[in-house]
Amino acid sequence: MPMDTPPPRGAALSDDDRLLVAHCAALSFPSASRSPTSAASASFQVHHASHPYPCAAFVFQPTWSAAGWMPSSPDAGGRAPFGDAEVDPALFPSLRSVGSGVPARASAAFVAAFRGLLDGSPLQTEVSKAVAEEKRVVFTGHSSGGSIATLAAIWFLENCTRRGSVNQAQPFCVTFGAPLVGDNVFNHAVRREGWSQCILHFIMPLDIIPRIPLAPLESSREQIQSVLDWLSPHSPNFSPVGNSLVIPEFYETLLRSTLSIASYEACSFMGCTSSILGTLTSFHGIH
Repeated sequence: MPMDTPPPRGAALSDDDRLLVAHCAALSFPSASRSPTSAASASFQVHHASHPYPCAAFVFQPTWSAAGWMPSSPDAGGRAPFGDAEVDPALFPSLRSVGSGVPARASAAFVAAFRGLLDGSPLQTEVSKAVAEEKRVVFTGHSSGGSIATLAAIWFLENCTRRGSVNQAQPFCVTFGAPLVGDNVFNHAVRREGWSQCILHFIMPLDIIPRIPLAPLESSREQIQSVLDWLSPHSPNFSPVGNSLVIPEFYETLLRSTLSIASYEACSFMGCTSSILGTLTSFHGIH
């Protein structure tokens, strides 16, 4: 199942918000001086600033291990080849279809990483402190850190802005090269609640990282790890420039997978009953 997150909506950025985006970019992009994030856990840092206005920026670090992109157990993502699972209605009650009540689906690995931060880190305490100090809460991150930042922003909107904190300013979420997070129900729910105006994604046209979830994760694990090693400043294989075949070869995998998904969805939409559909679903694990 291909996953999608909403593009930015709403008015153009103010000058102050442009300054904030630049600040988030400086905080988010990894450098050799920062420690890599392990596959088993996610991490964040909080930076307080007074310019362009008082704010607390929560920066989520990316993971450079393929294991951090996949469900920690088979049950977490079910049999979904793209690693997606229904979101927990207790954690994200608004991420559902209003008509049917069906919960949205999102990356099981990223949701689990975010839940781990809620349960096992001072994230909630630091957010509450920023709210008490009347600072604008900002969530940001690069690569997989941006996907967790998106989940954090939605969690904040569910728990603080929506549930009676009338004086709390809307949060701001800025991501850079973040992977796709959720399905069409996820996308629609964020738009329906009016939250897409708080979320701003920056993606380069040929950036491969946001497209990784379009590949069947388990069968592409080795290729994904090669891509992450090639891009990670912490890896001995780090080489952002050069003639490596790692990226082109994985792009071919992505294109084949995307073509199969598009063909299947088109046939389903048109009510095609050909037995080829069953074979395609079985072979690629599409549902």
